[in-house]
Amino acid sequence: MPFKRASSLIVGVSLLFAGAGIELSAASASPVEQIATAQERYEERLGPLVVAIGELKQSESDHARANADQLAATQSLGNAKRKLEEDRGRFSGVAVHAYMGRGGSTETFDTDSLRILAMSESRLRSDTREVLSAESQVSRLSKTVKDAEGVAQERRRRVAQLEGPASAAIDELNNVISPAVPTLPGQAYWAYVRASSRAEELDPRCKVAPALLVGLGRIMSNHGRTKGSTLSAAGATDTELRGLFGSATVDSDDGTVDGSTETDVRVGPLQLTVSQWTEFALHDNLIVDSPEWLFSEAIAAARLLCASNDDLRSIDGVRHAVNRLTSNSALTEAIIGSARQVARSSEIGLGSIPGDPRQTAATTLLITTVPDSAEARTVDYLIGWSRLHLGTPYSQCQGPELRPDDPVCPPGTNRFGSGFFDCSGFVSAAFAAIGIALPTTTDAMAIDADFSATKIGDEFDPNLDQPGDVLLMDGHVALSVGDSVIIHASGDQLTEEPIPAWVRNGVLGVYRPLRAN
Repeated sequence: MPFKRASSLIVGVSLLFAGAGIELSAASASPVEQIATAQERYEERLGPLVVAIGELKQSESDHARANADQLAATQSLGNAKRKLEEDRGRFSGVAVHAYMGRGGSTETFDTDSLRILAMSESRLRSDTREVLSAESQVSRLSKTVKDAEGVAQERRRRVAQLEGPASAAIDELNNVISPAVPTLPGQAYWAYVRASSRAEELDPRCKVAPALLVGLGRIMSNHGRTKGSTLSAAGATDTELRGLFGSATVDSDDGTVDGSTETDVRVGPLQLTVSQWTEFALHDNLIVDSPEWLFSEAIAAARLLCASNDDLRSIDGVRHAVNRLTSNSALTEAIIGSARQVARSSEIGLGSIPGDPRQTAATTLLITTVPDSAEARTVDYLIGWSRLHLGTPYSQCQGPELRPDDPVCPPGTNRFGSGFFDCSGFVSAAFAAIGIALPTTTDAMAIDADFSATKIGDEFDPNLDQPGDVLLMDGHVALSVGDSVIIHASGDQLTEEPIPAWVRNGVLGVYRPLRAN
């Protein structure tokens, strides 16, 4: 998708941390002040880079169009030459037939023969003119292609020259951000903070905490760094991220957004649907008009989150808004949990996420007993017990008013396997079945000292994966069965499946409770 008037990127966008313009020393500045300085340096370098990228995209488009025109002209030339040769053959046949039919003498040709010969000769002259015209067209377009390639090469060099300073500014920004949020690249931080600010500028009622966009980017694509994709210094993915989540639907855009004329799939690092992008993308002169550019899609996401007029100061409002975007409760909880984690663990201007009183409420529903046999205290028993419960409906027992697709749990049922599971209810119930007591919510798991002592890593590593490992996200948890396969309460039931990208992206810690027992 082409860049849209990228040269106007910085015009009209206010600095989030703008102050007196005094550069503070690292020794005296707070993290937010250091970020403001680093971010301003990045923006100074980003503006010219985005202009250059826009010009490069335009020249690449011109080059592609010239190549297509040259190919069409070359095909036309080939057709003209074939027609000329065919008509030459016909003319020769007509001439020989007329000559031989009159005893080998042109003097005895009748009027009809002369007329046929004249028409054939005229056709040959026309064919020759067409061949000459096509050759001229091919020659002209060859020069156009060469000139366009030269312009594109020059602009590639210009982009490469500007990427260096922008990357250096990103490194400076990363140095301040990484201690607080190691998984958040600087250009993504800038995109989310700026998108939050820009969305509020467009609509003062739209107040989306940057942390919520961070959670969305982390879960959906690890901030554009999934499936081998990387994030450029300008904040664009180098791969078109298509259909990472959800199912394809009937095409609505003729491939304009997602490149497919047959179906619609989610697009970009934040995985908006085609209809969401079409409705909420900000088509003005301040941004690059492409879902592959994180800032552009982050603004669209922020506007979408505000569109339902939910109260984003309450957890129920946040949950409802995010669920409009994902249409998946488990995914929604993972996004909110990831957002909450970065908001409460950092002081880098990401805002706050409302707490969920249900996450930390005490529960007396789960009773842990010690199994009678040693066999019932093994990982095989744990996995076997879990598989016996596959298909158990998923619910947090909160009902559709609080969570749109959450069924009400009837009396006598609960989220620990009595009719239903939610993610933490399943994991704690599974370990209870082998006599190991675990915290019963993801929040409690994150802060429990005994559970924390079983942690073996900060991120999921398929080379270290073992059956019985607990993969904890902030807002979701799963049980590993080994070989990068998990069992978790997600979607509408307890499911066993290869670890989905959103779980892999969102893992904050891998725990091995059986190691300590």
